[in-house]
Formats: sequence, structure tokens, C-alpha cells
Amino acid sequence: MLIVRSKVPVVLFGMPYSVVILEANSQLAGRFELQHTLEPFRLNSKNNRSIYKTFLTMLDDALPFGECSGLAEPDMMKRIYAFSQGNLRRIRKLINR
Repeated sequence: MLIVRSKVPVVLFGMPYSVVILEANSQLAGRFELQHTLEPFRLNSKNNRSIYKTFLTMLDDALPFGECSGLAEPDMMKRIYAFSQGNLRRIRKLINR
């Protein structure tokens, strides 16, 4: 198997329903025992809001601008969440525009 022979770590990404590929092949499933699902951000608790704010702060720091864009400011956080519903793909698309 290529995964074994190459000795290179392999990471699979896909939509939640992509797991059927692993379920259909027990050998492949054995190679990817660790699985993680990225859930949308939630703002239903103080801890979740803090995680969301930290994410936006780190994202802002990674942007190629001389100054902070203010993504983690309270009003901007609400606007980004209203647009994205906490979905990472939607946040990425918004920032890339």
C-alpha cells in the first residue's frame, strides 16, 4: 500500500459524508483511525465566544496587512458570525474577498 511504502503522513479531508469511503474499506479505515470533524463555531457560551474571538484574532494576525483589521472587535465578530453562522468555509470566503 502506497501509504505504508511512502512513509509519508497522509491526511484526508472531506465532507462528513465522505466517511463512507473509509467505512467501505477496512484496510483503509485501519490507516485512519483518528478522525476529527470541524464543527461550526457556536456562541452559546462564554467559553465558545472566547474560542471564536481567539480564532478571529489569530486570523487577523495572519493577514498580510500592516495594521490589525479588527476582526475580533465585538461588532465585527457579530457581523462575521451573522454572515457565516460560524462556518469556517464561509469565513474563509468572506476574508478572501
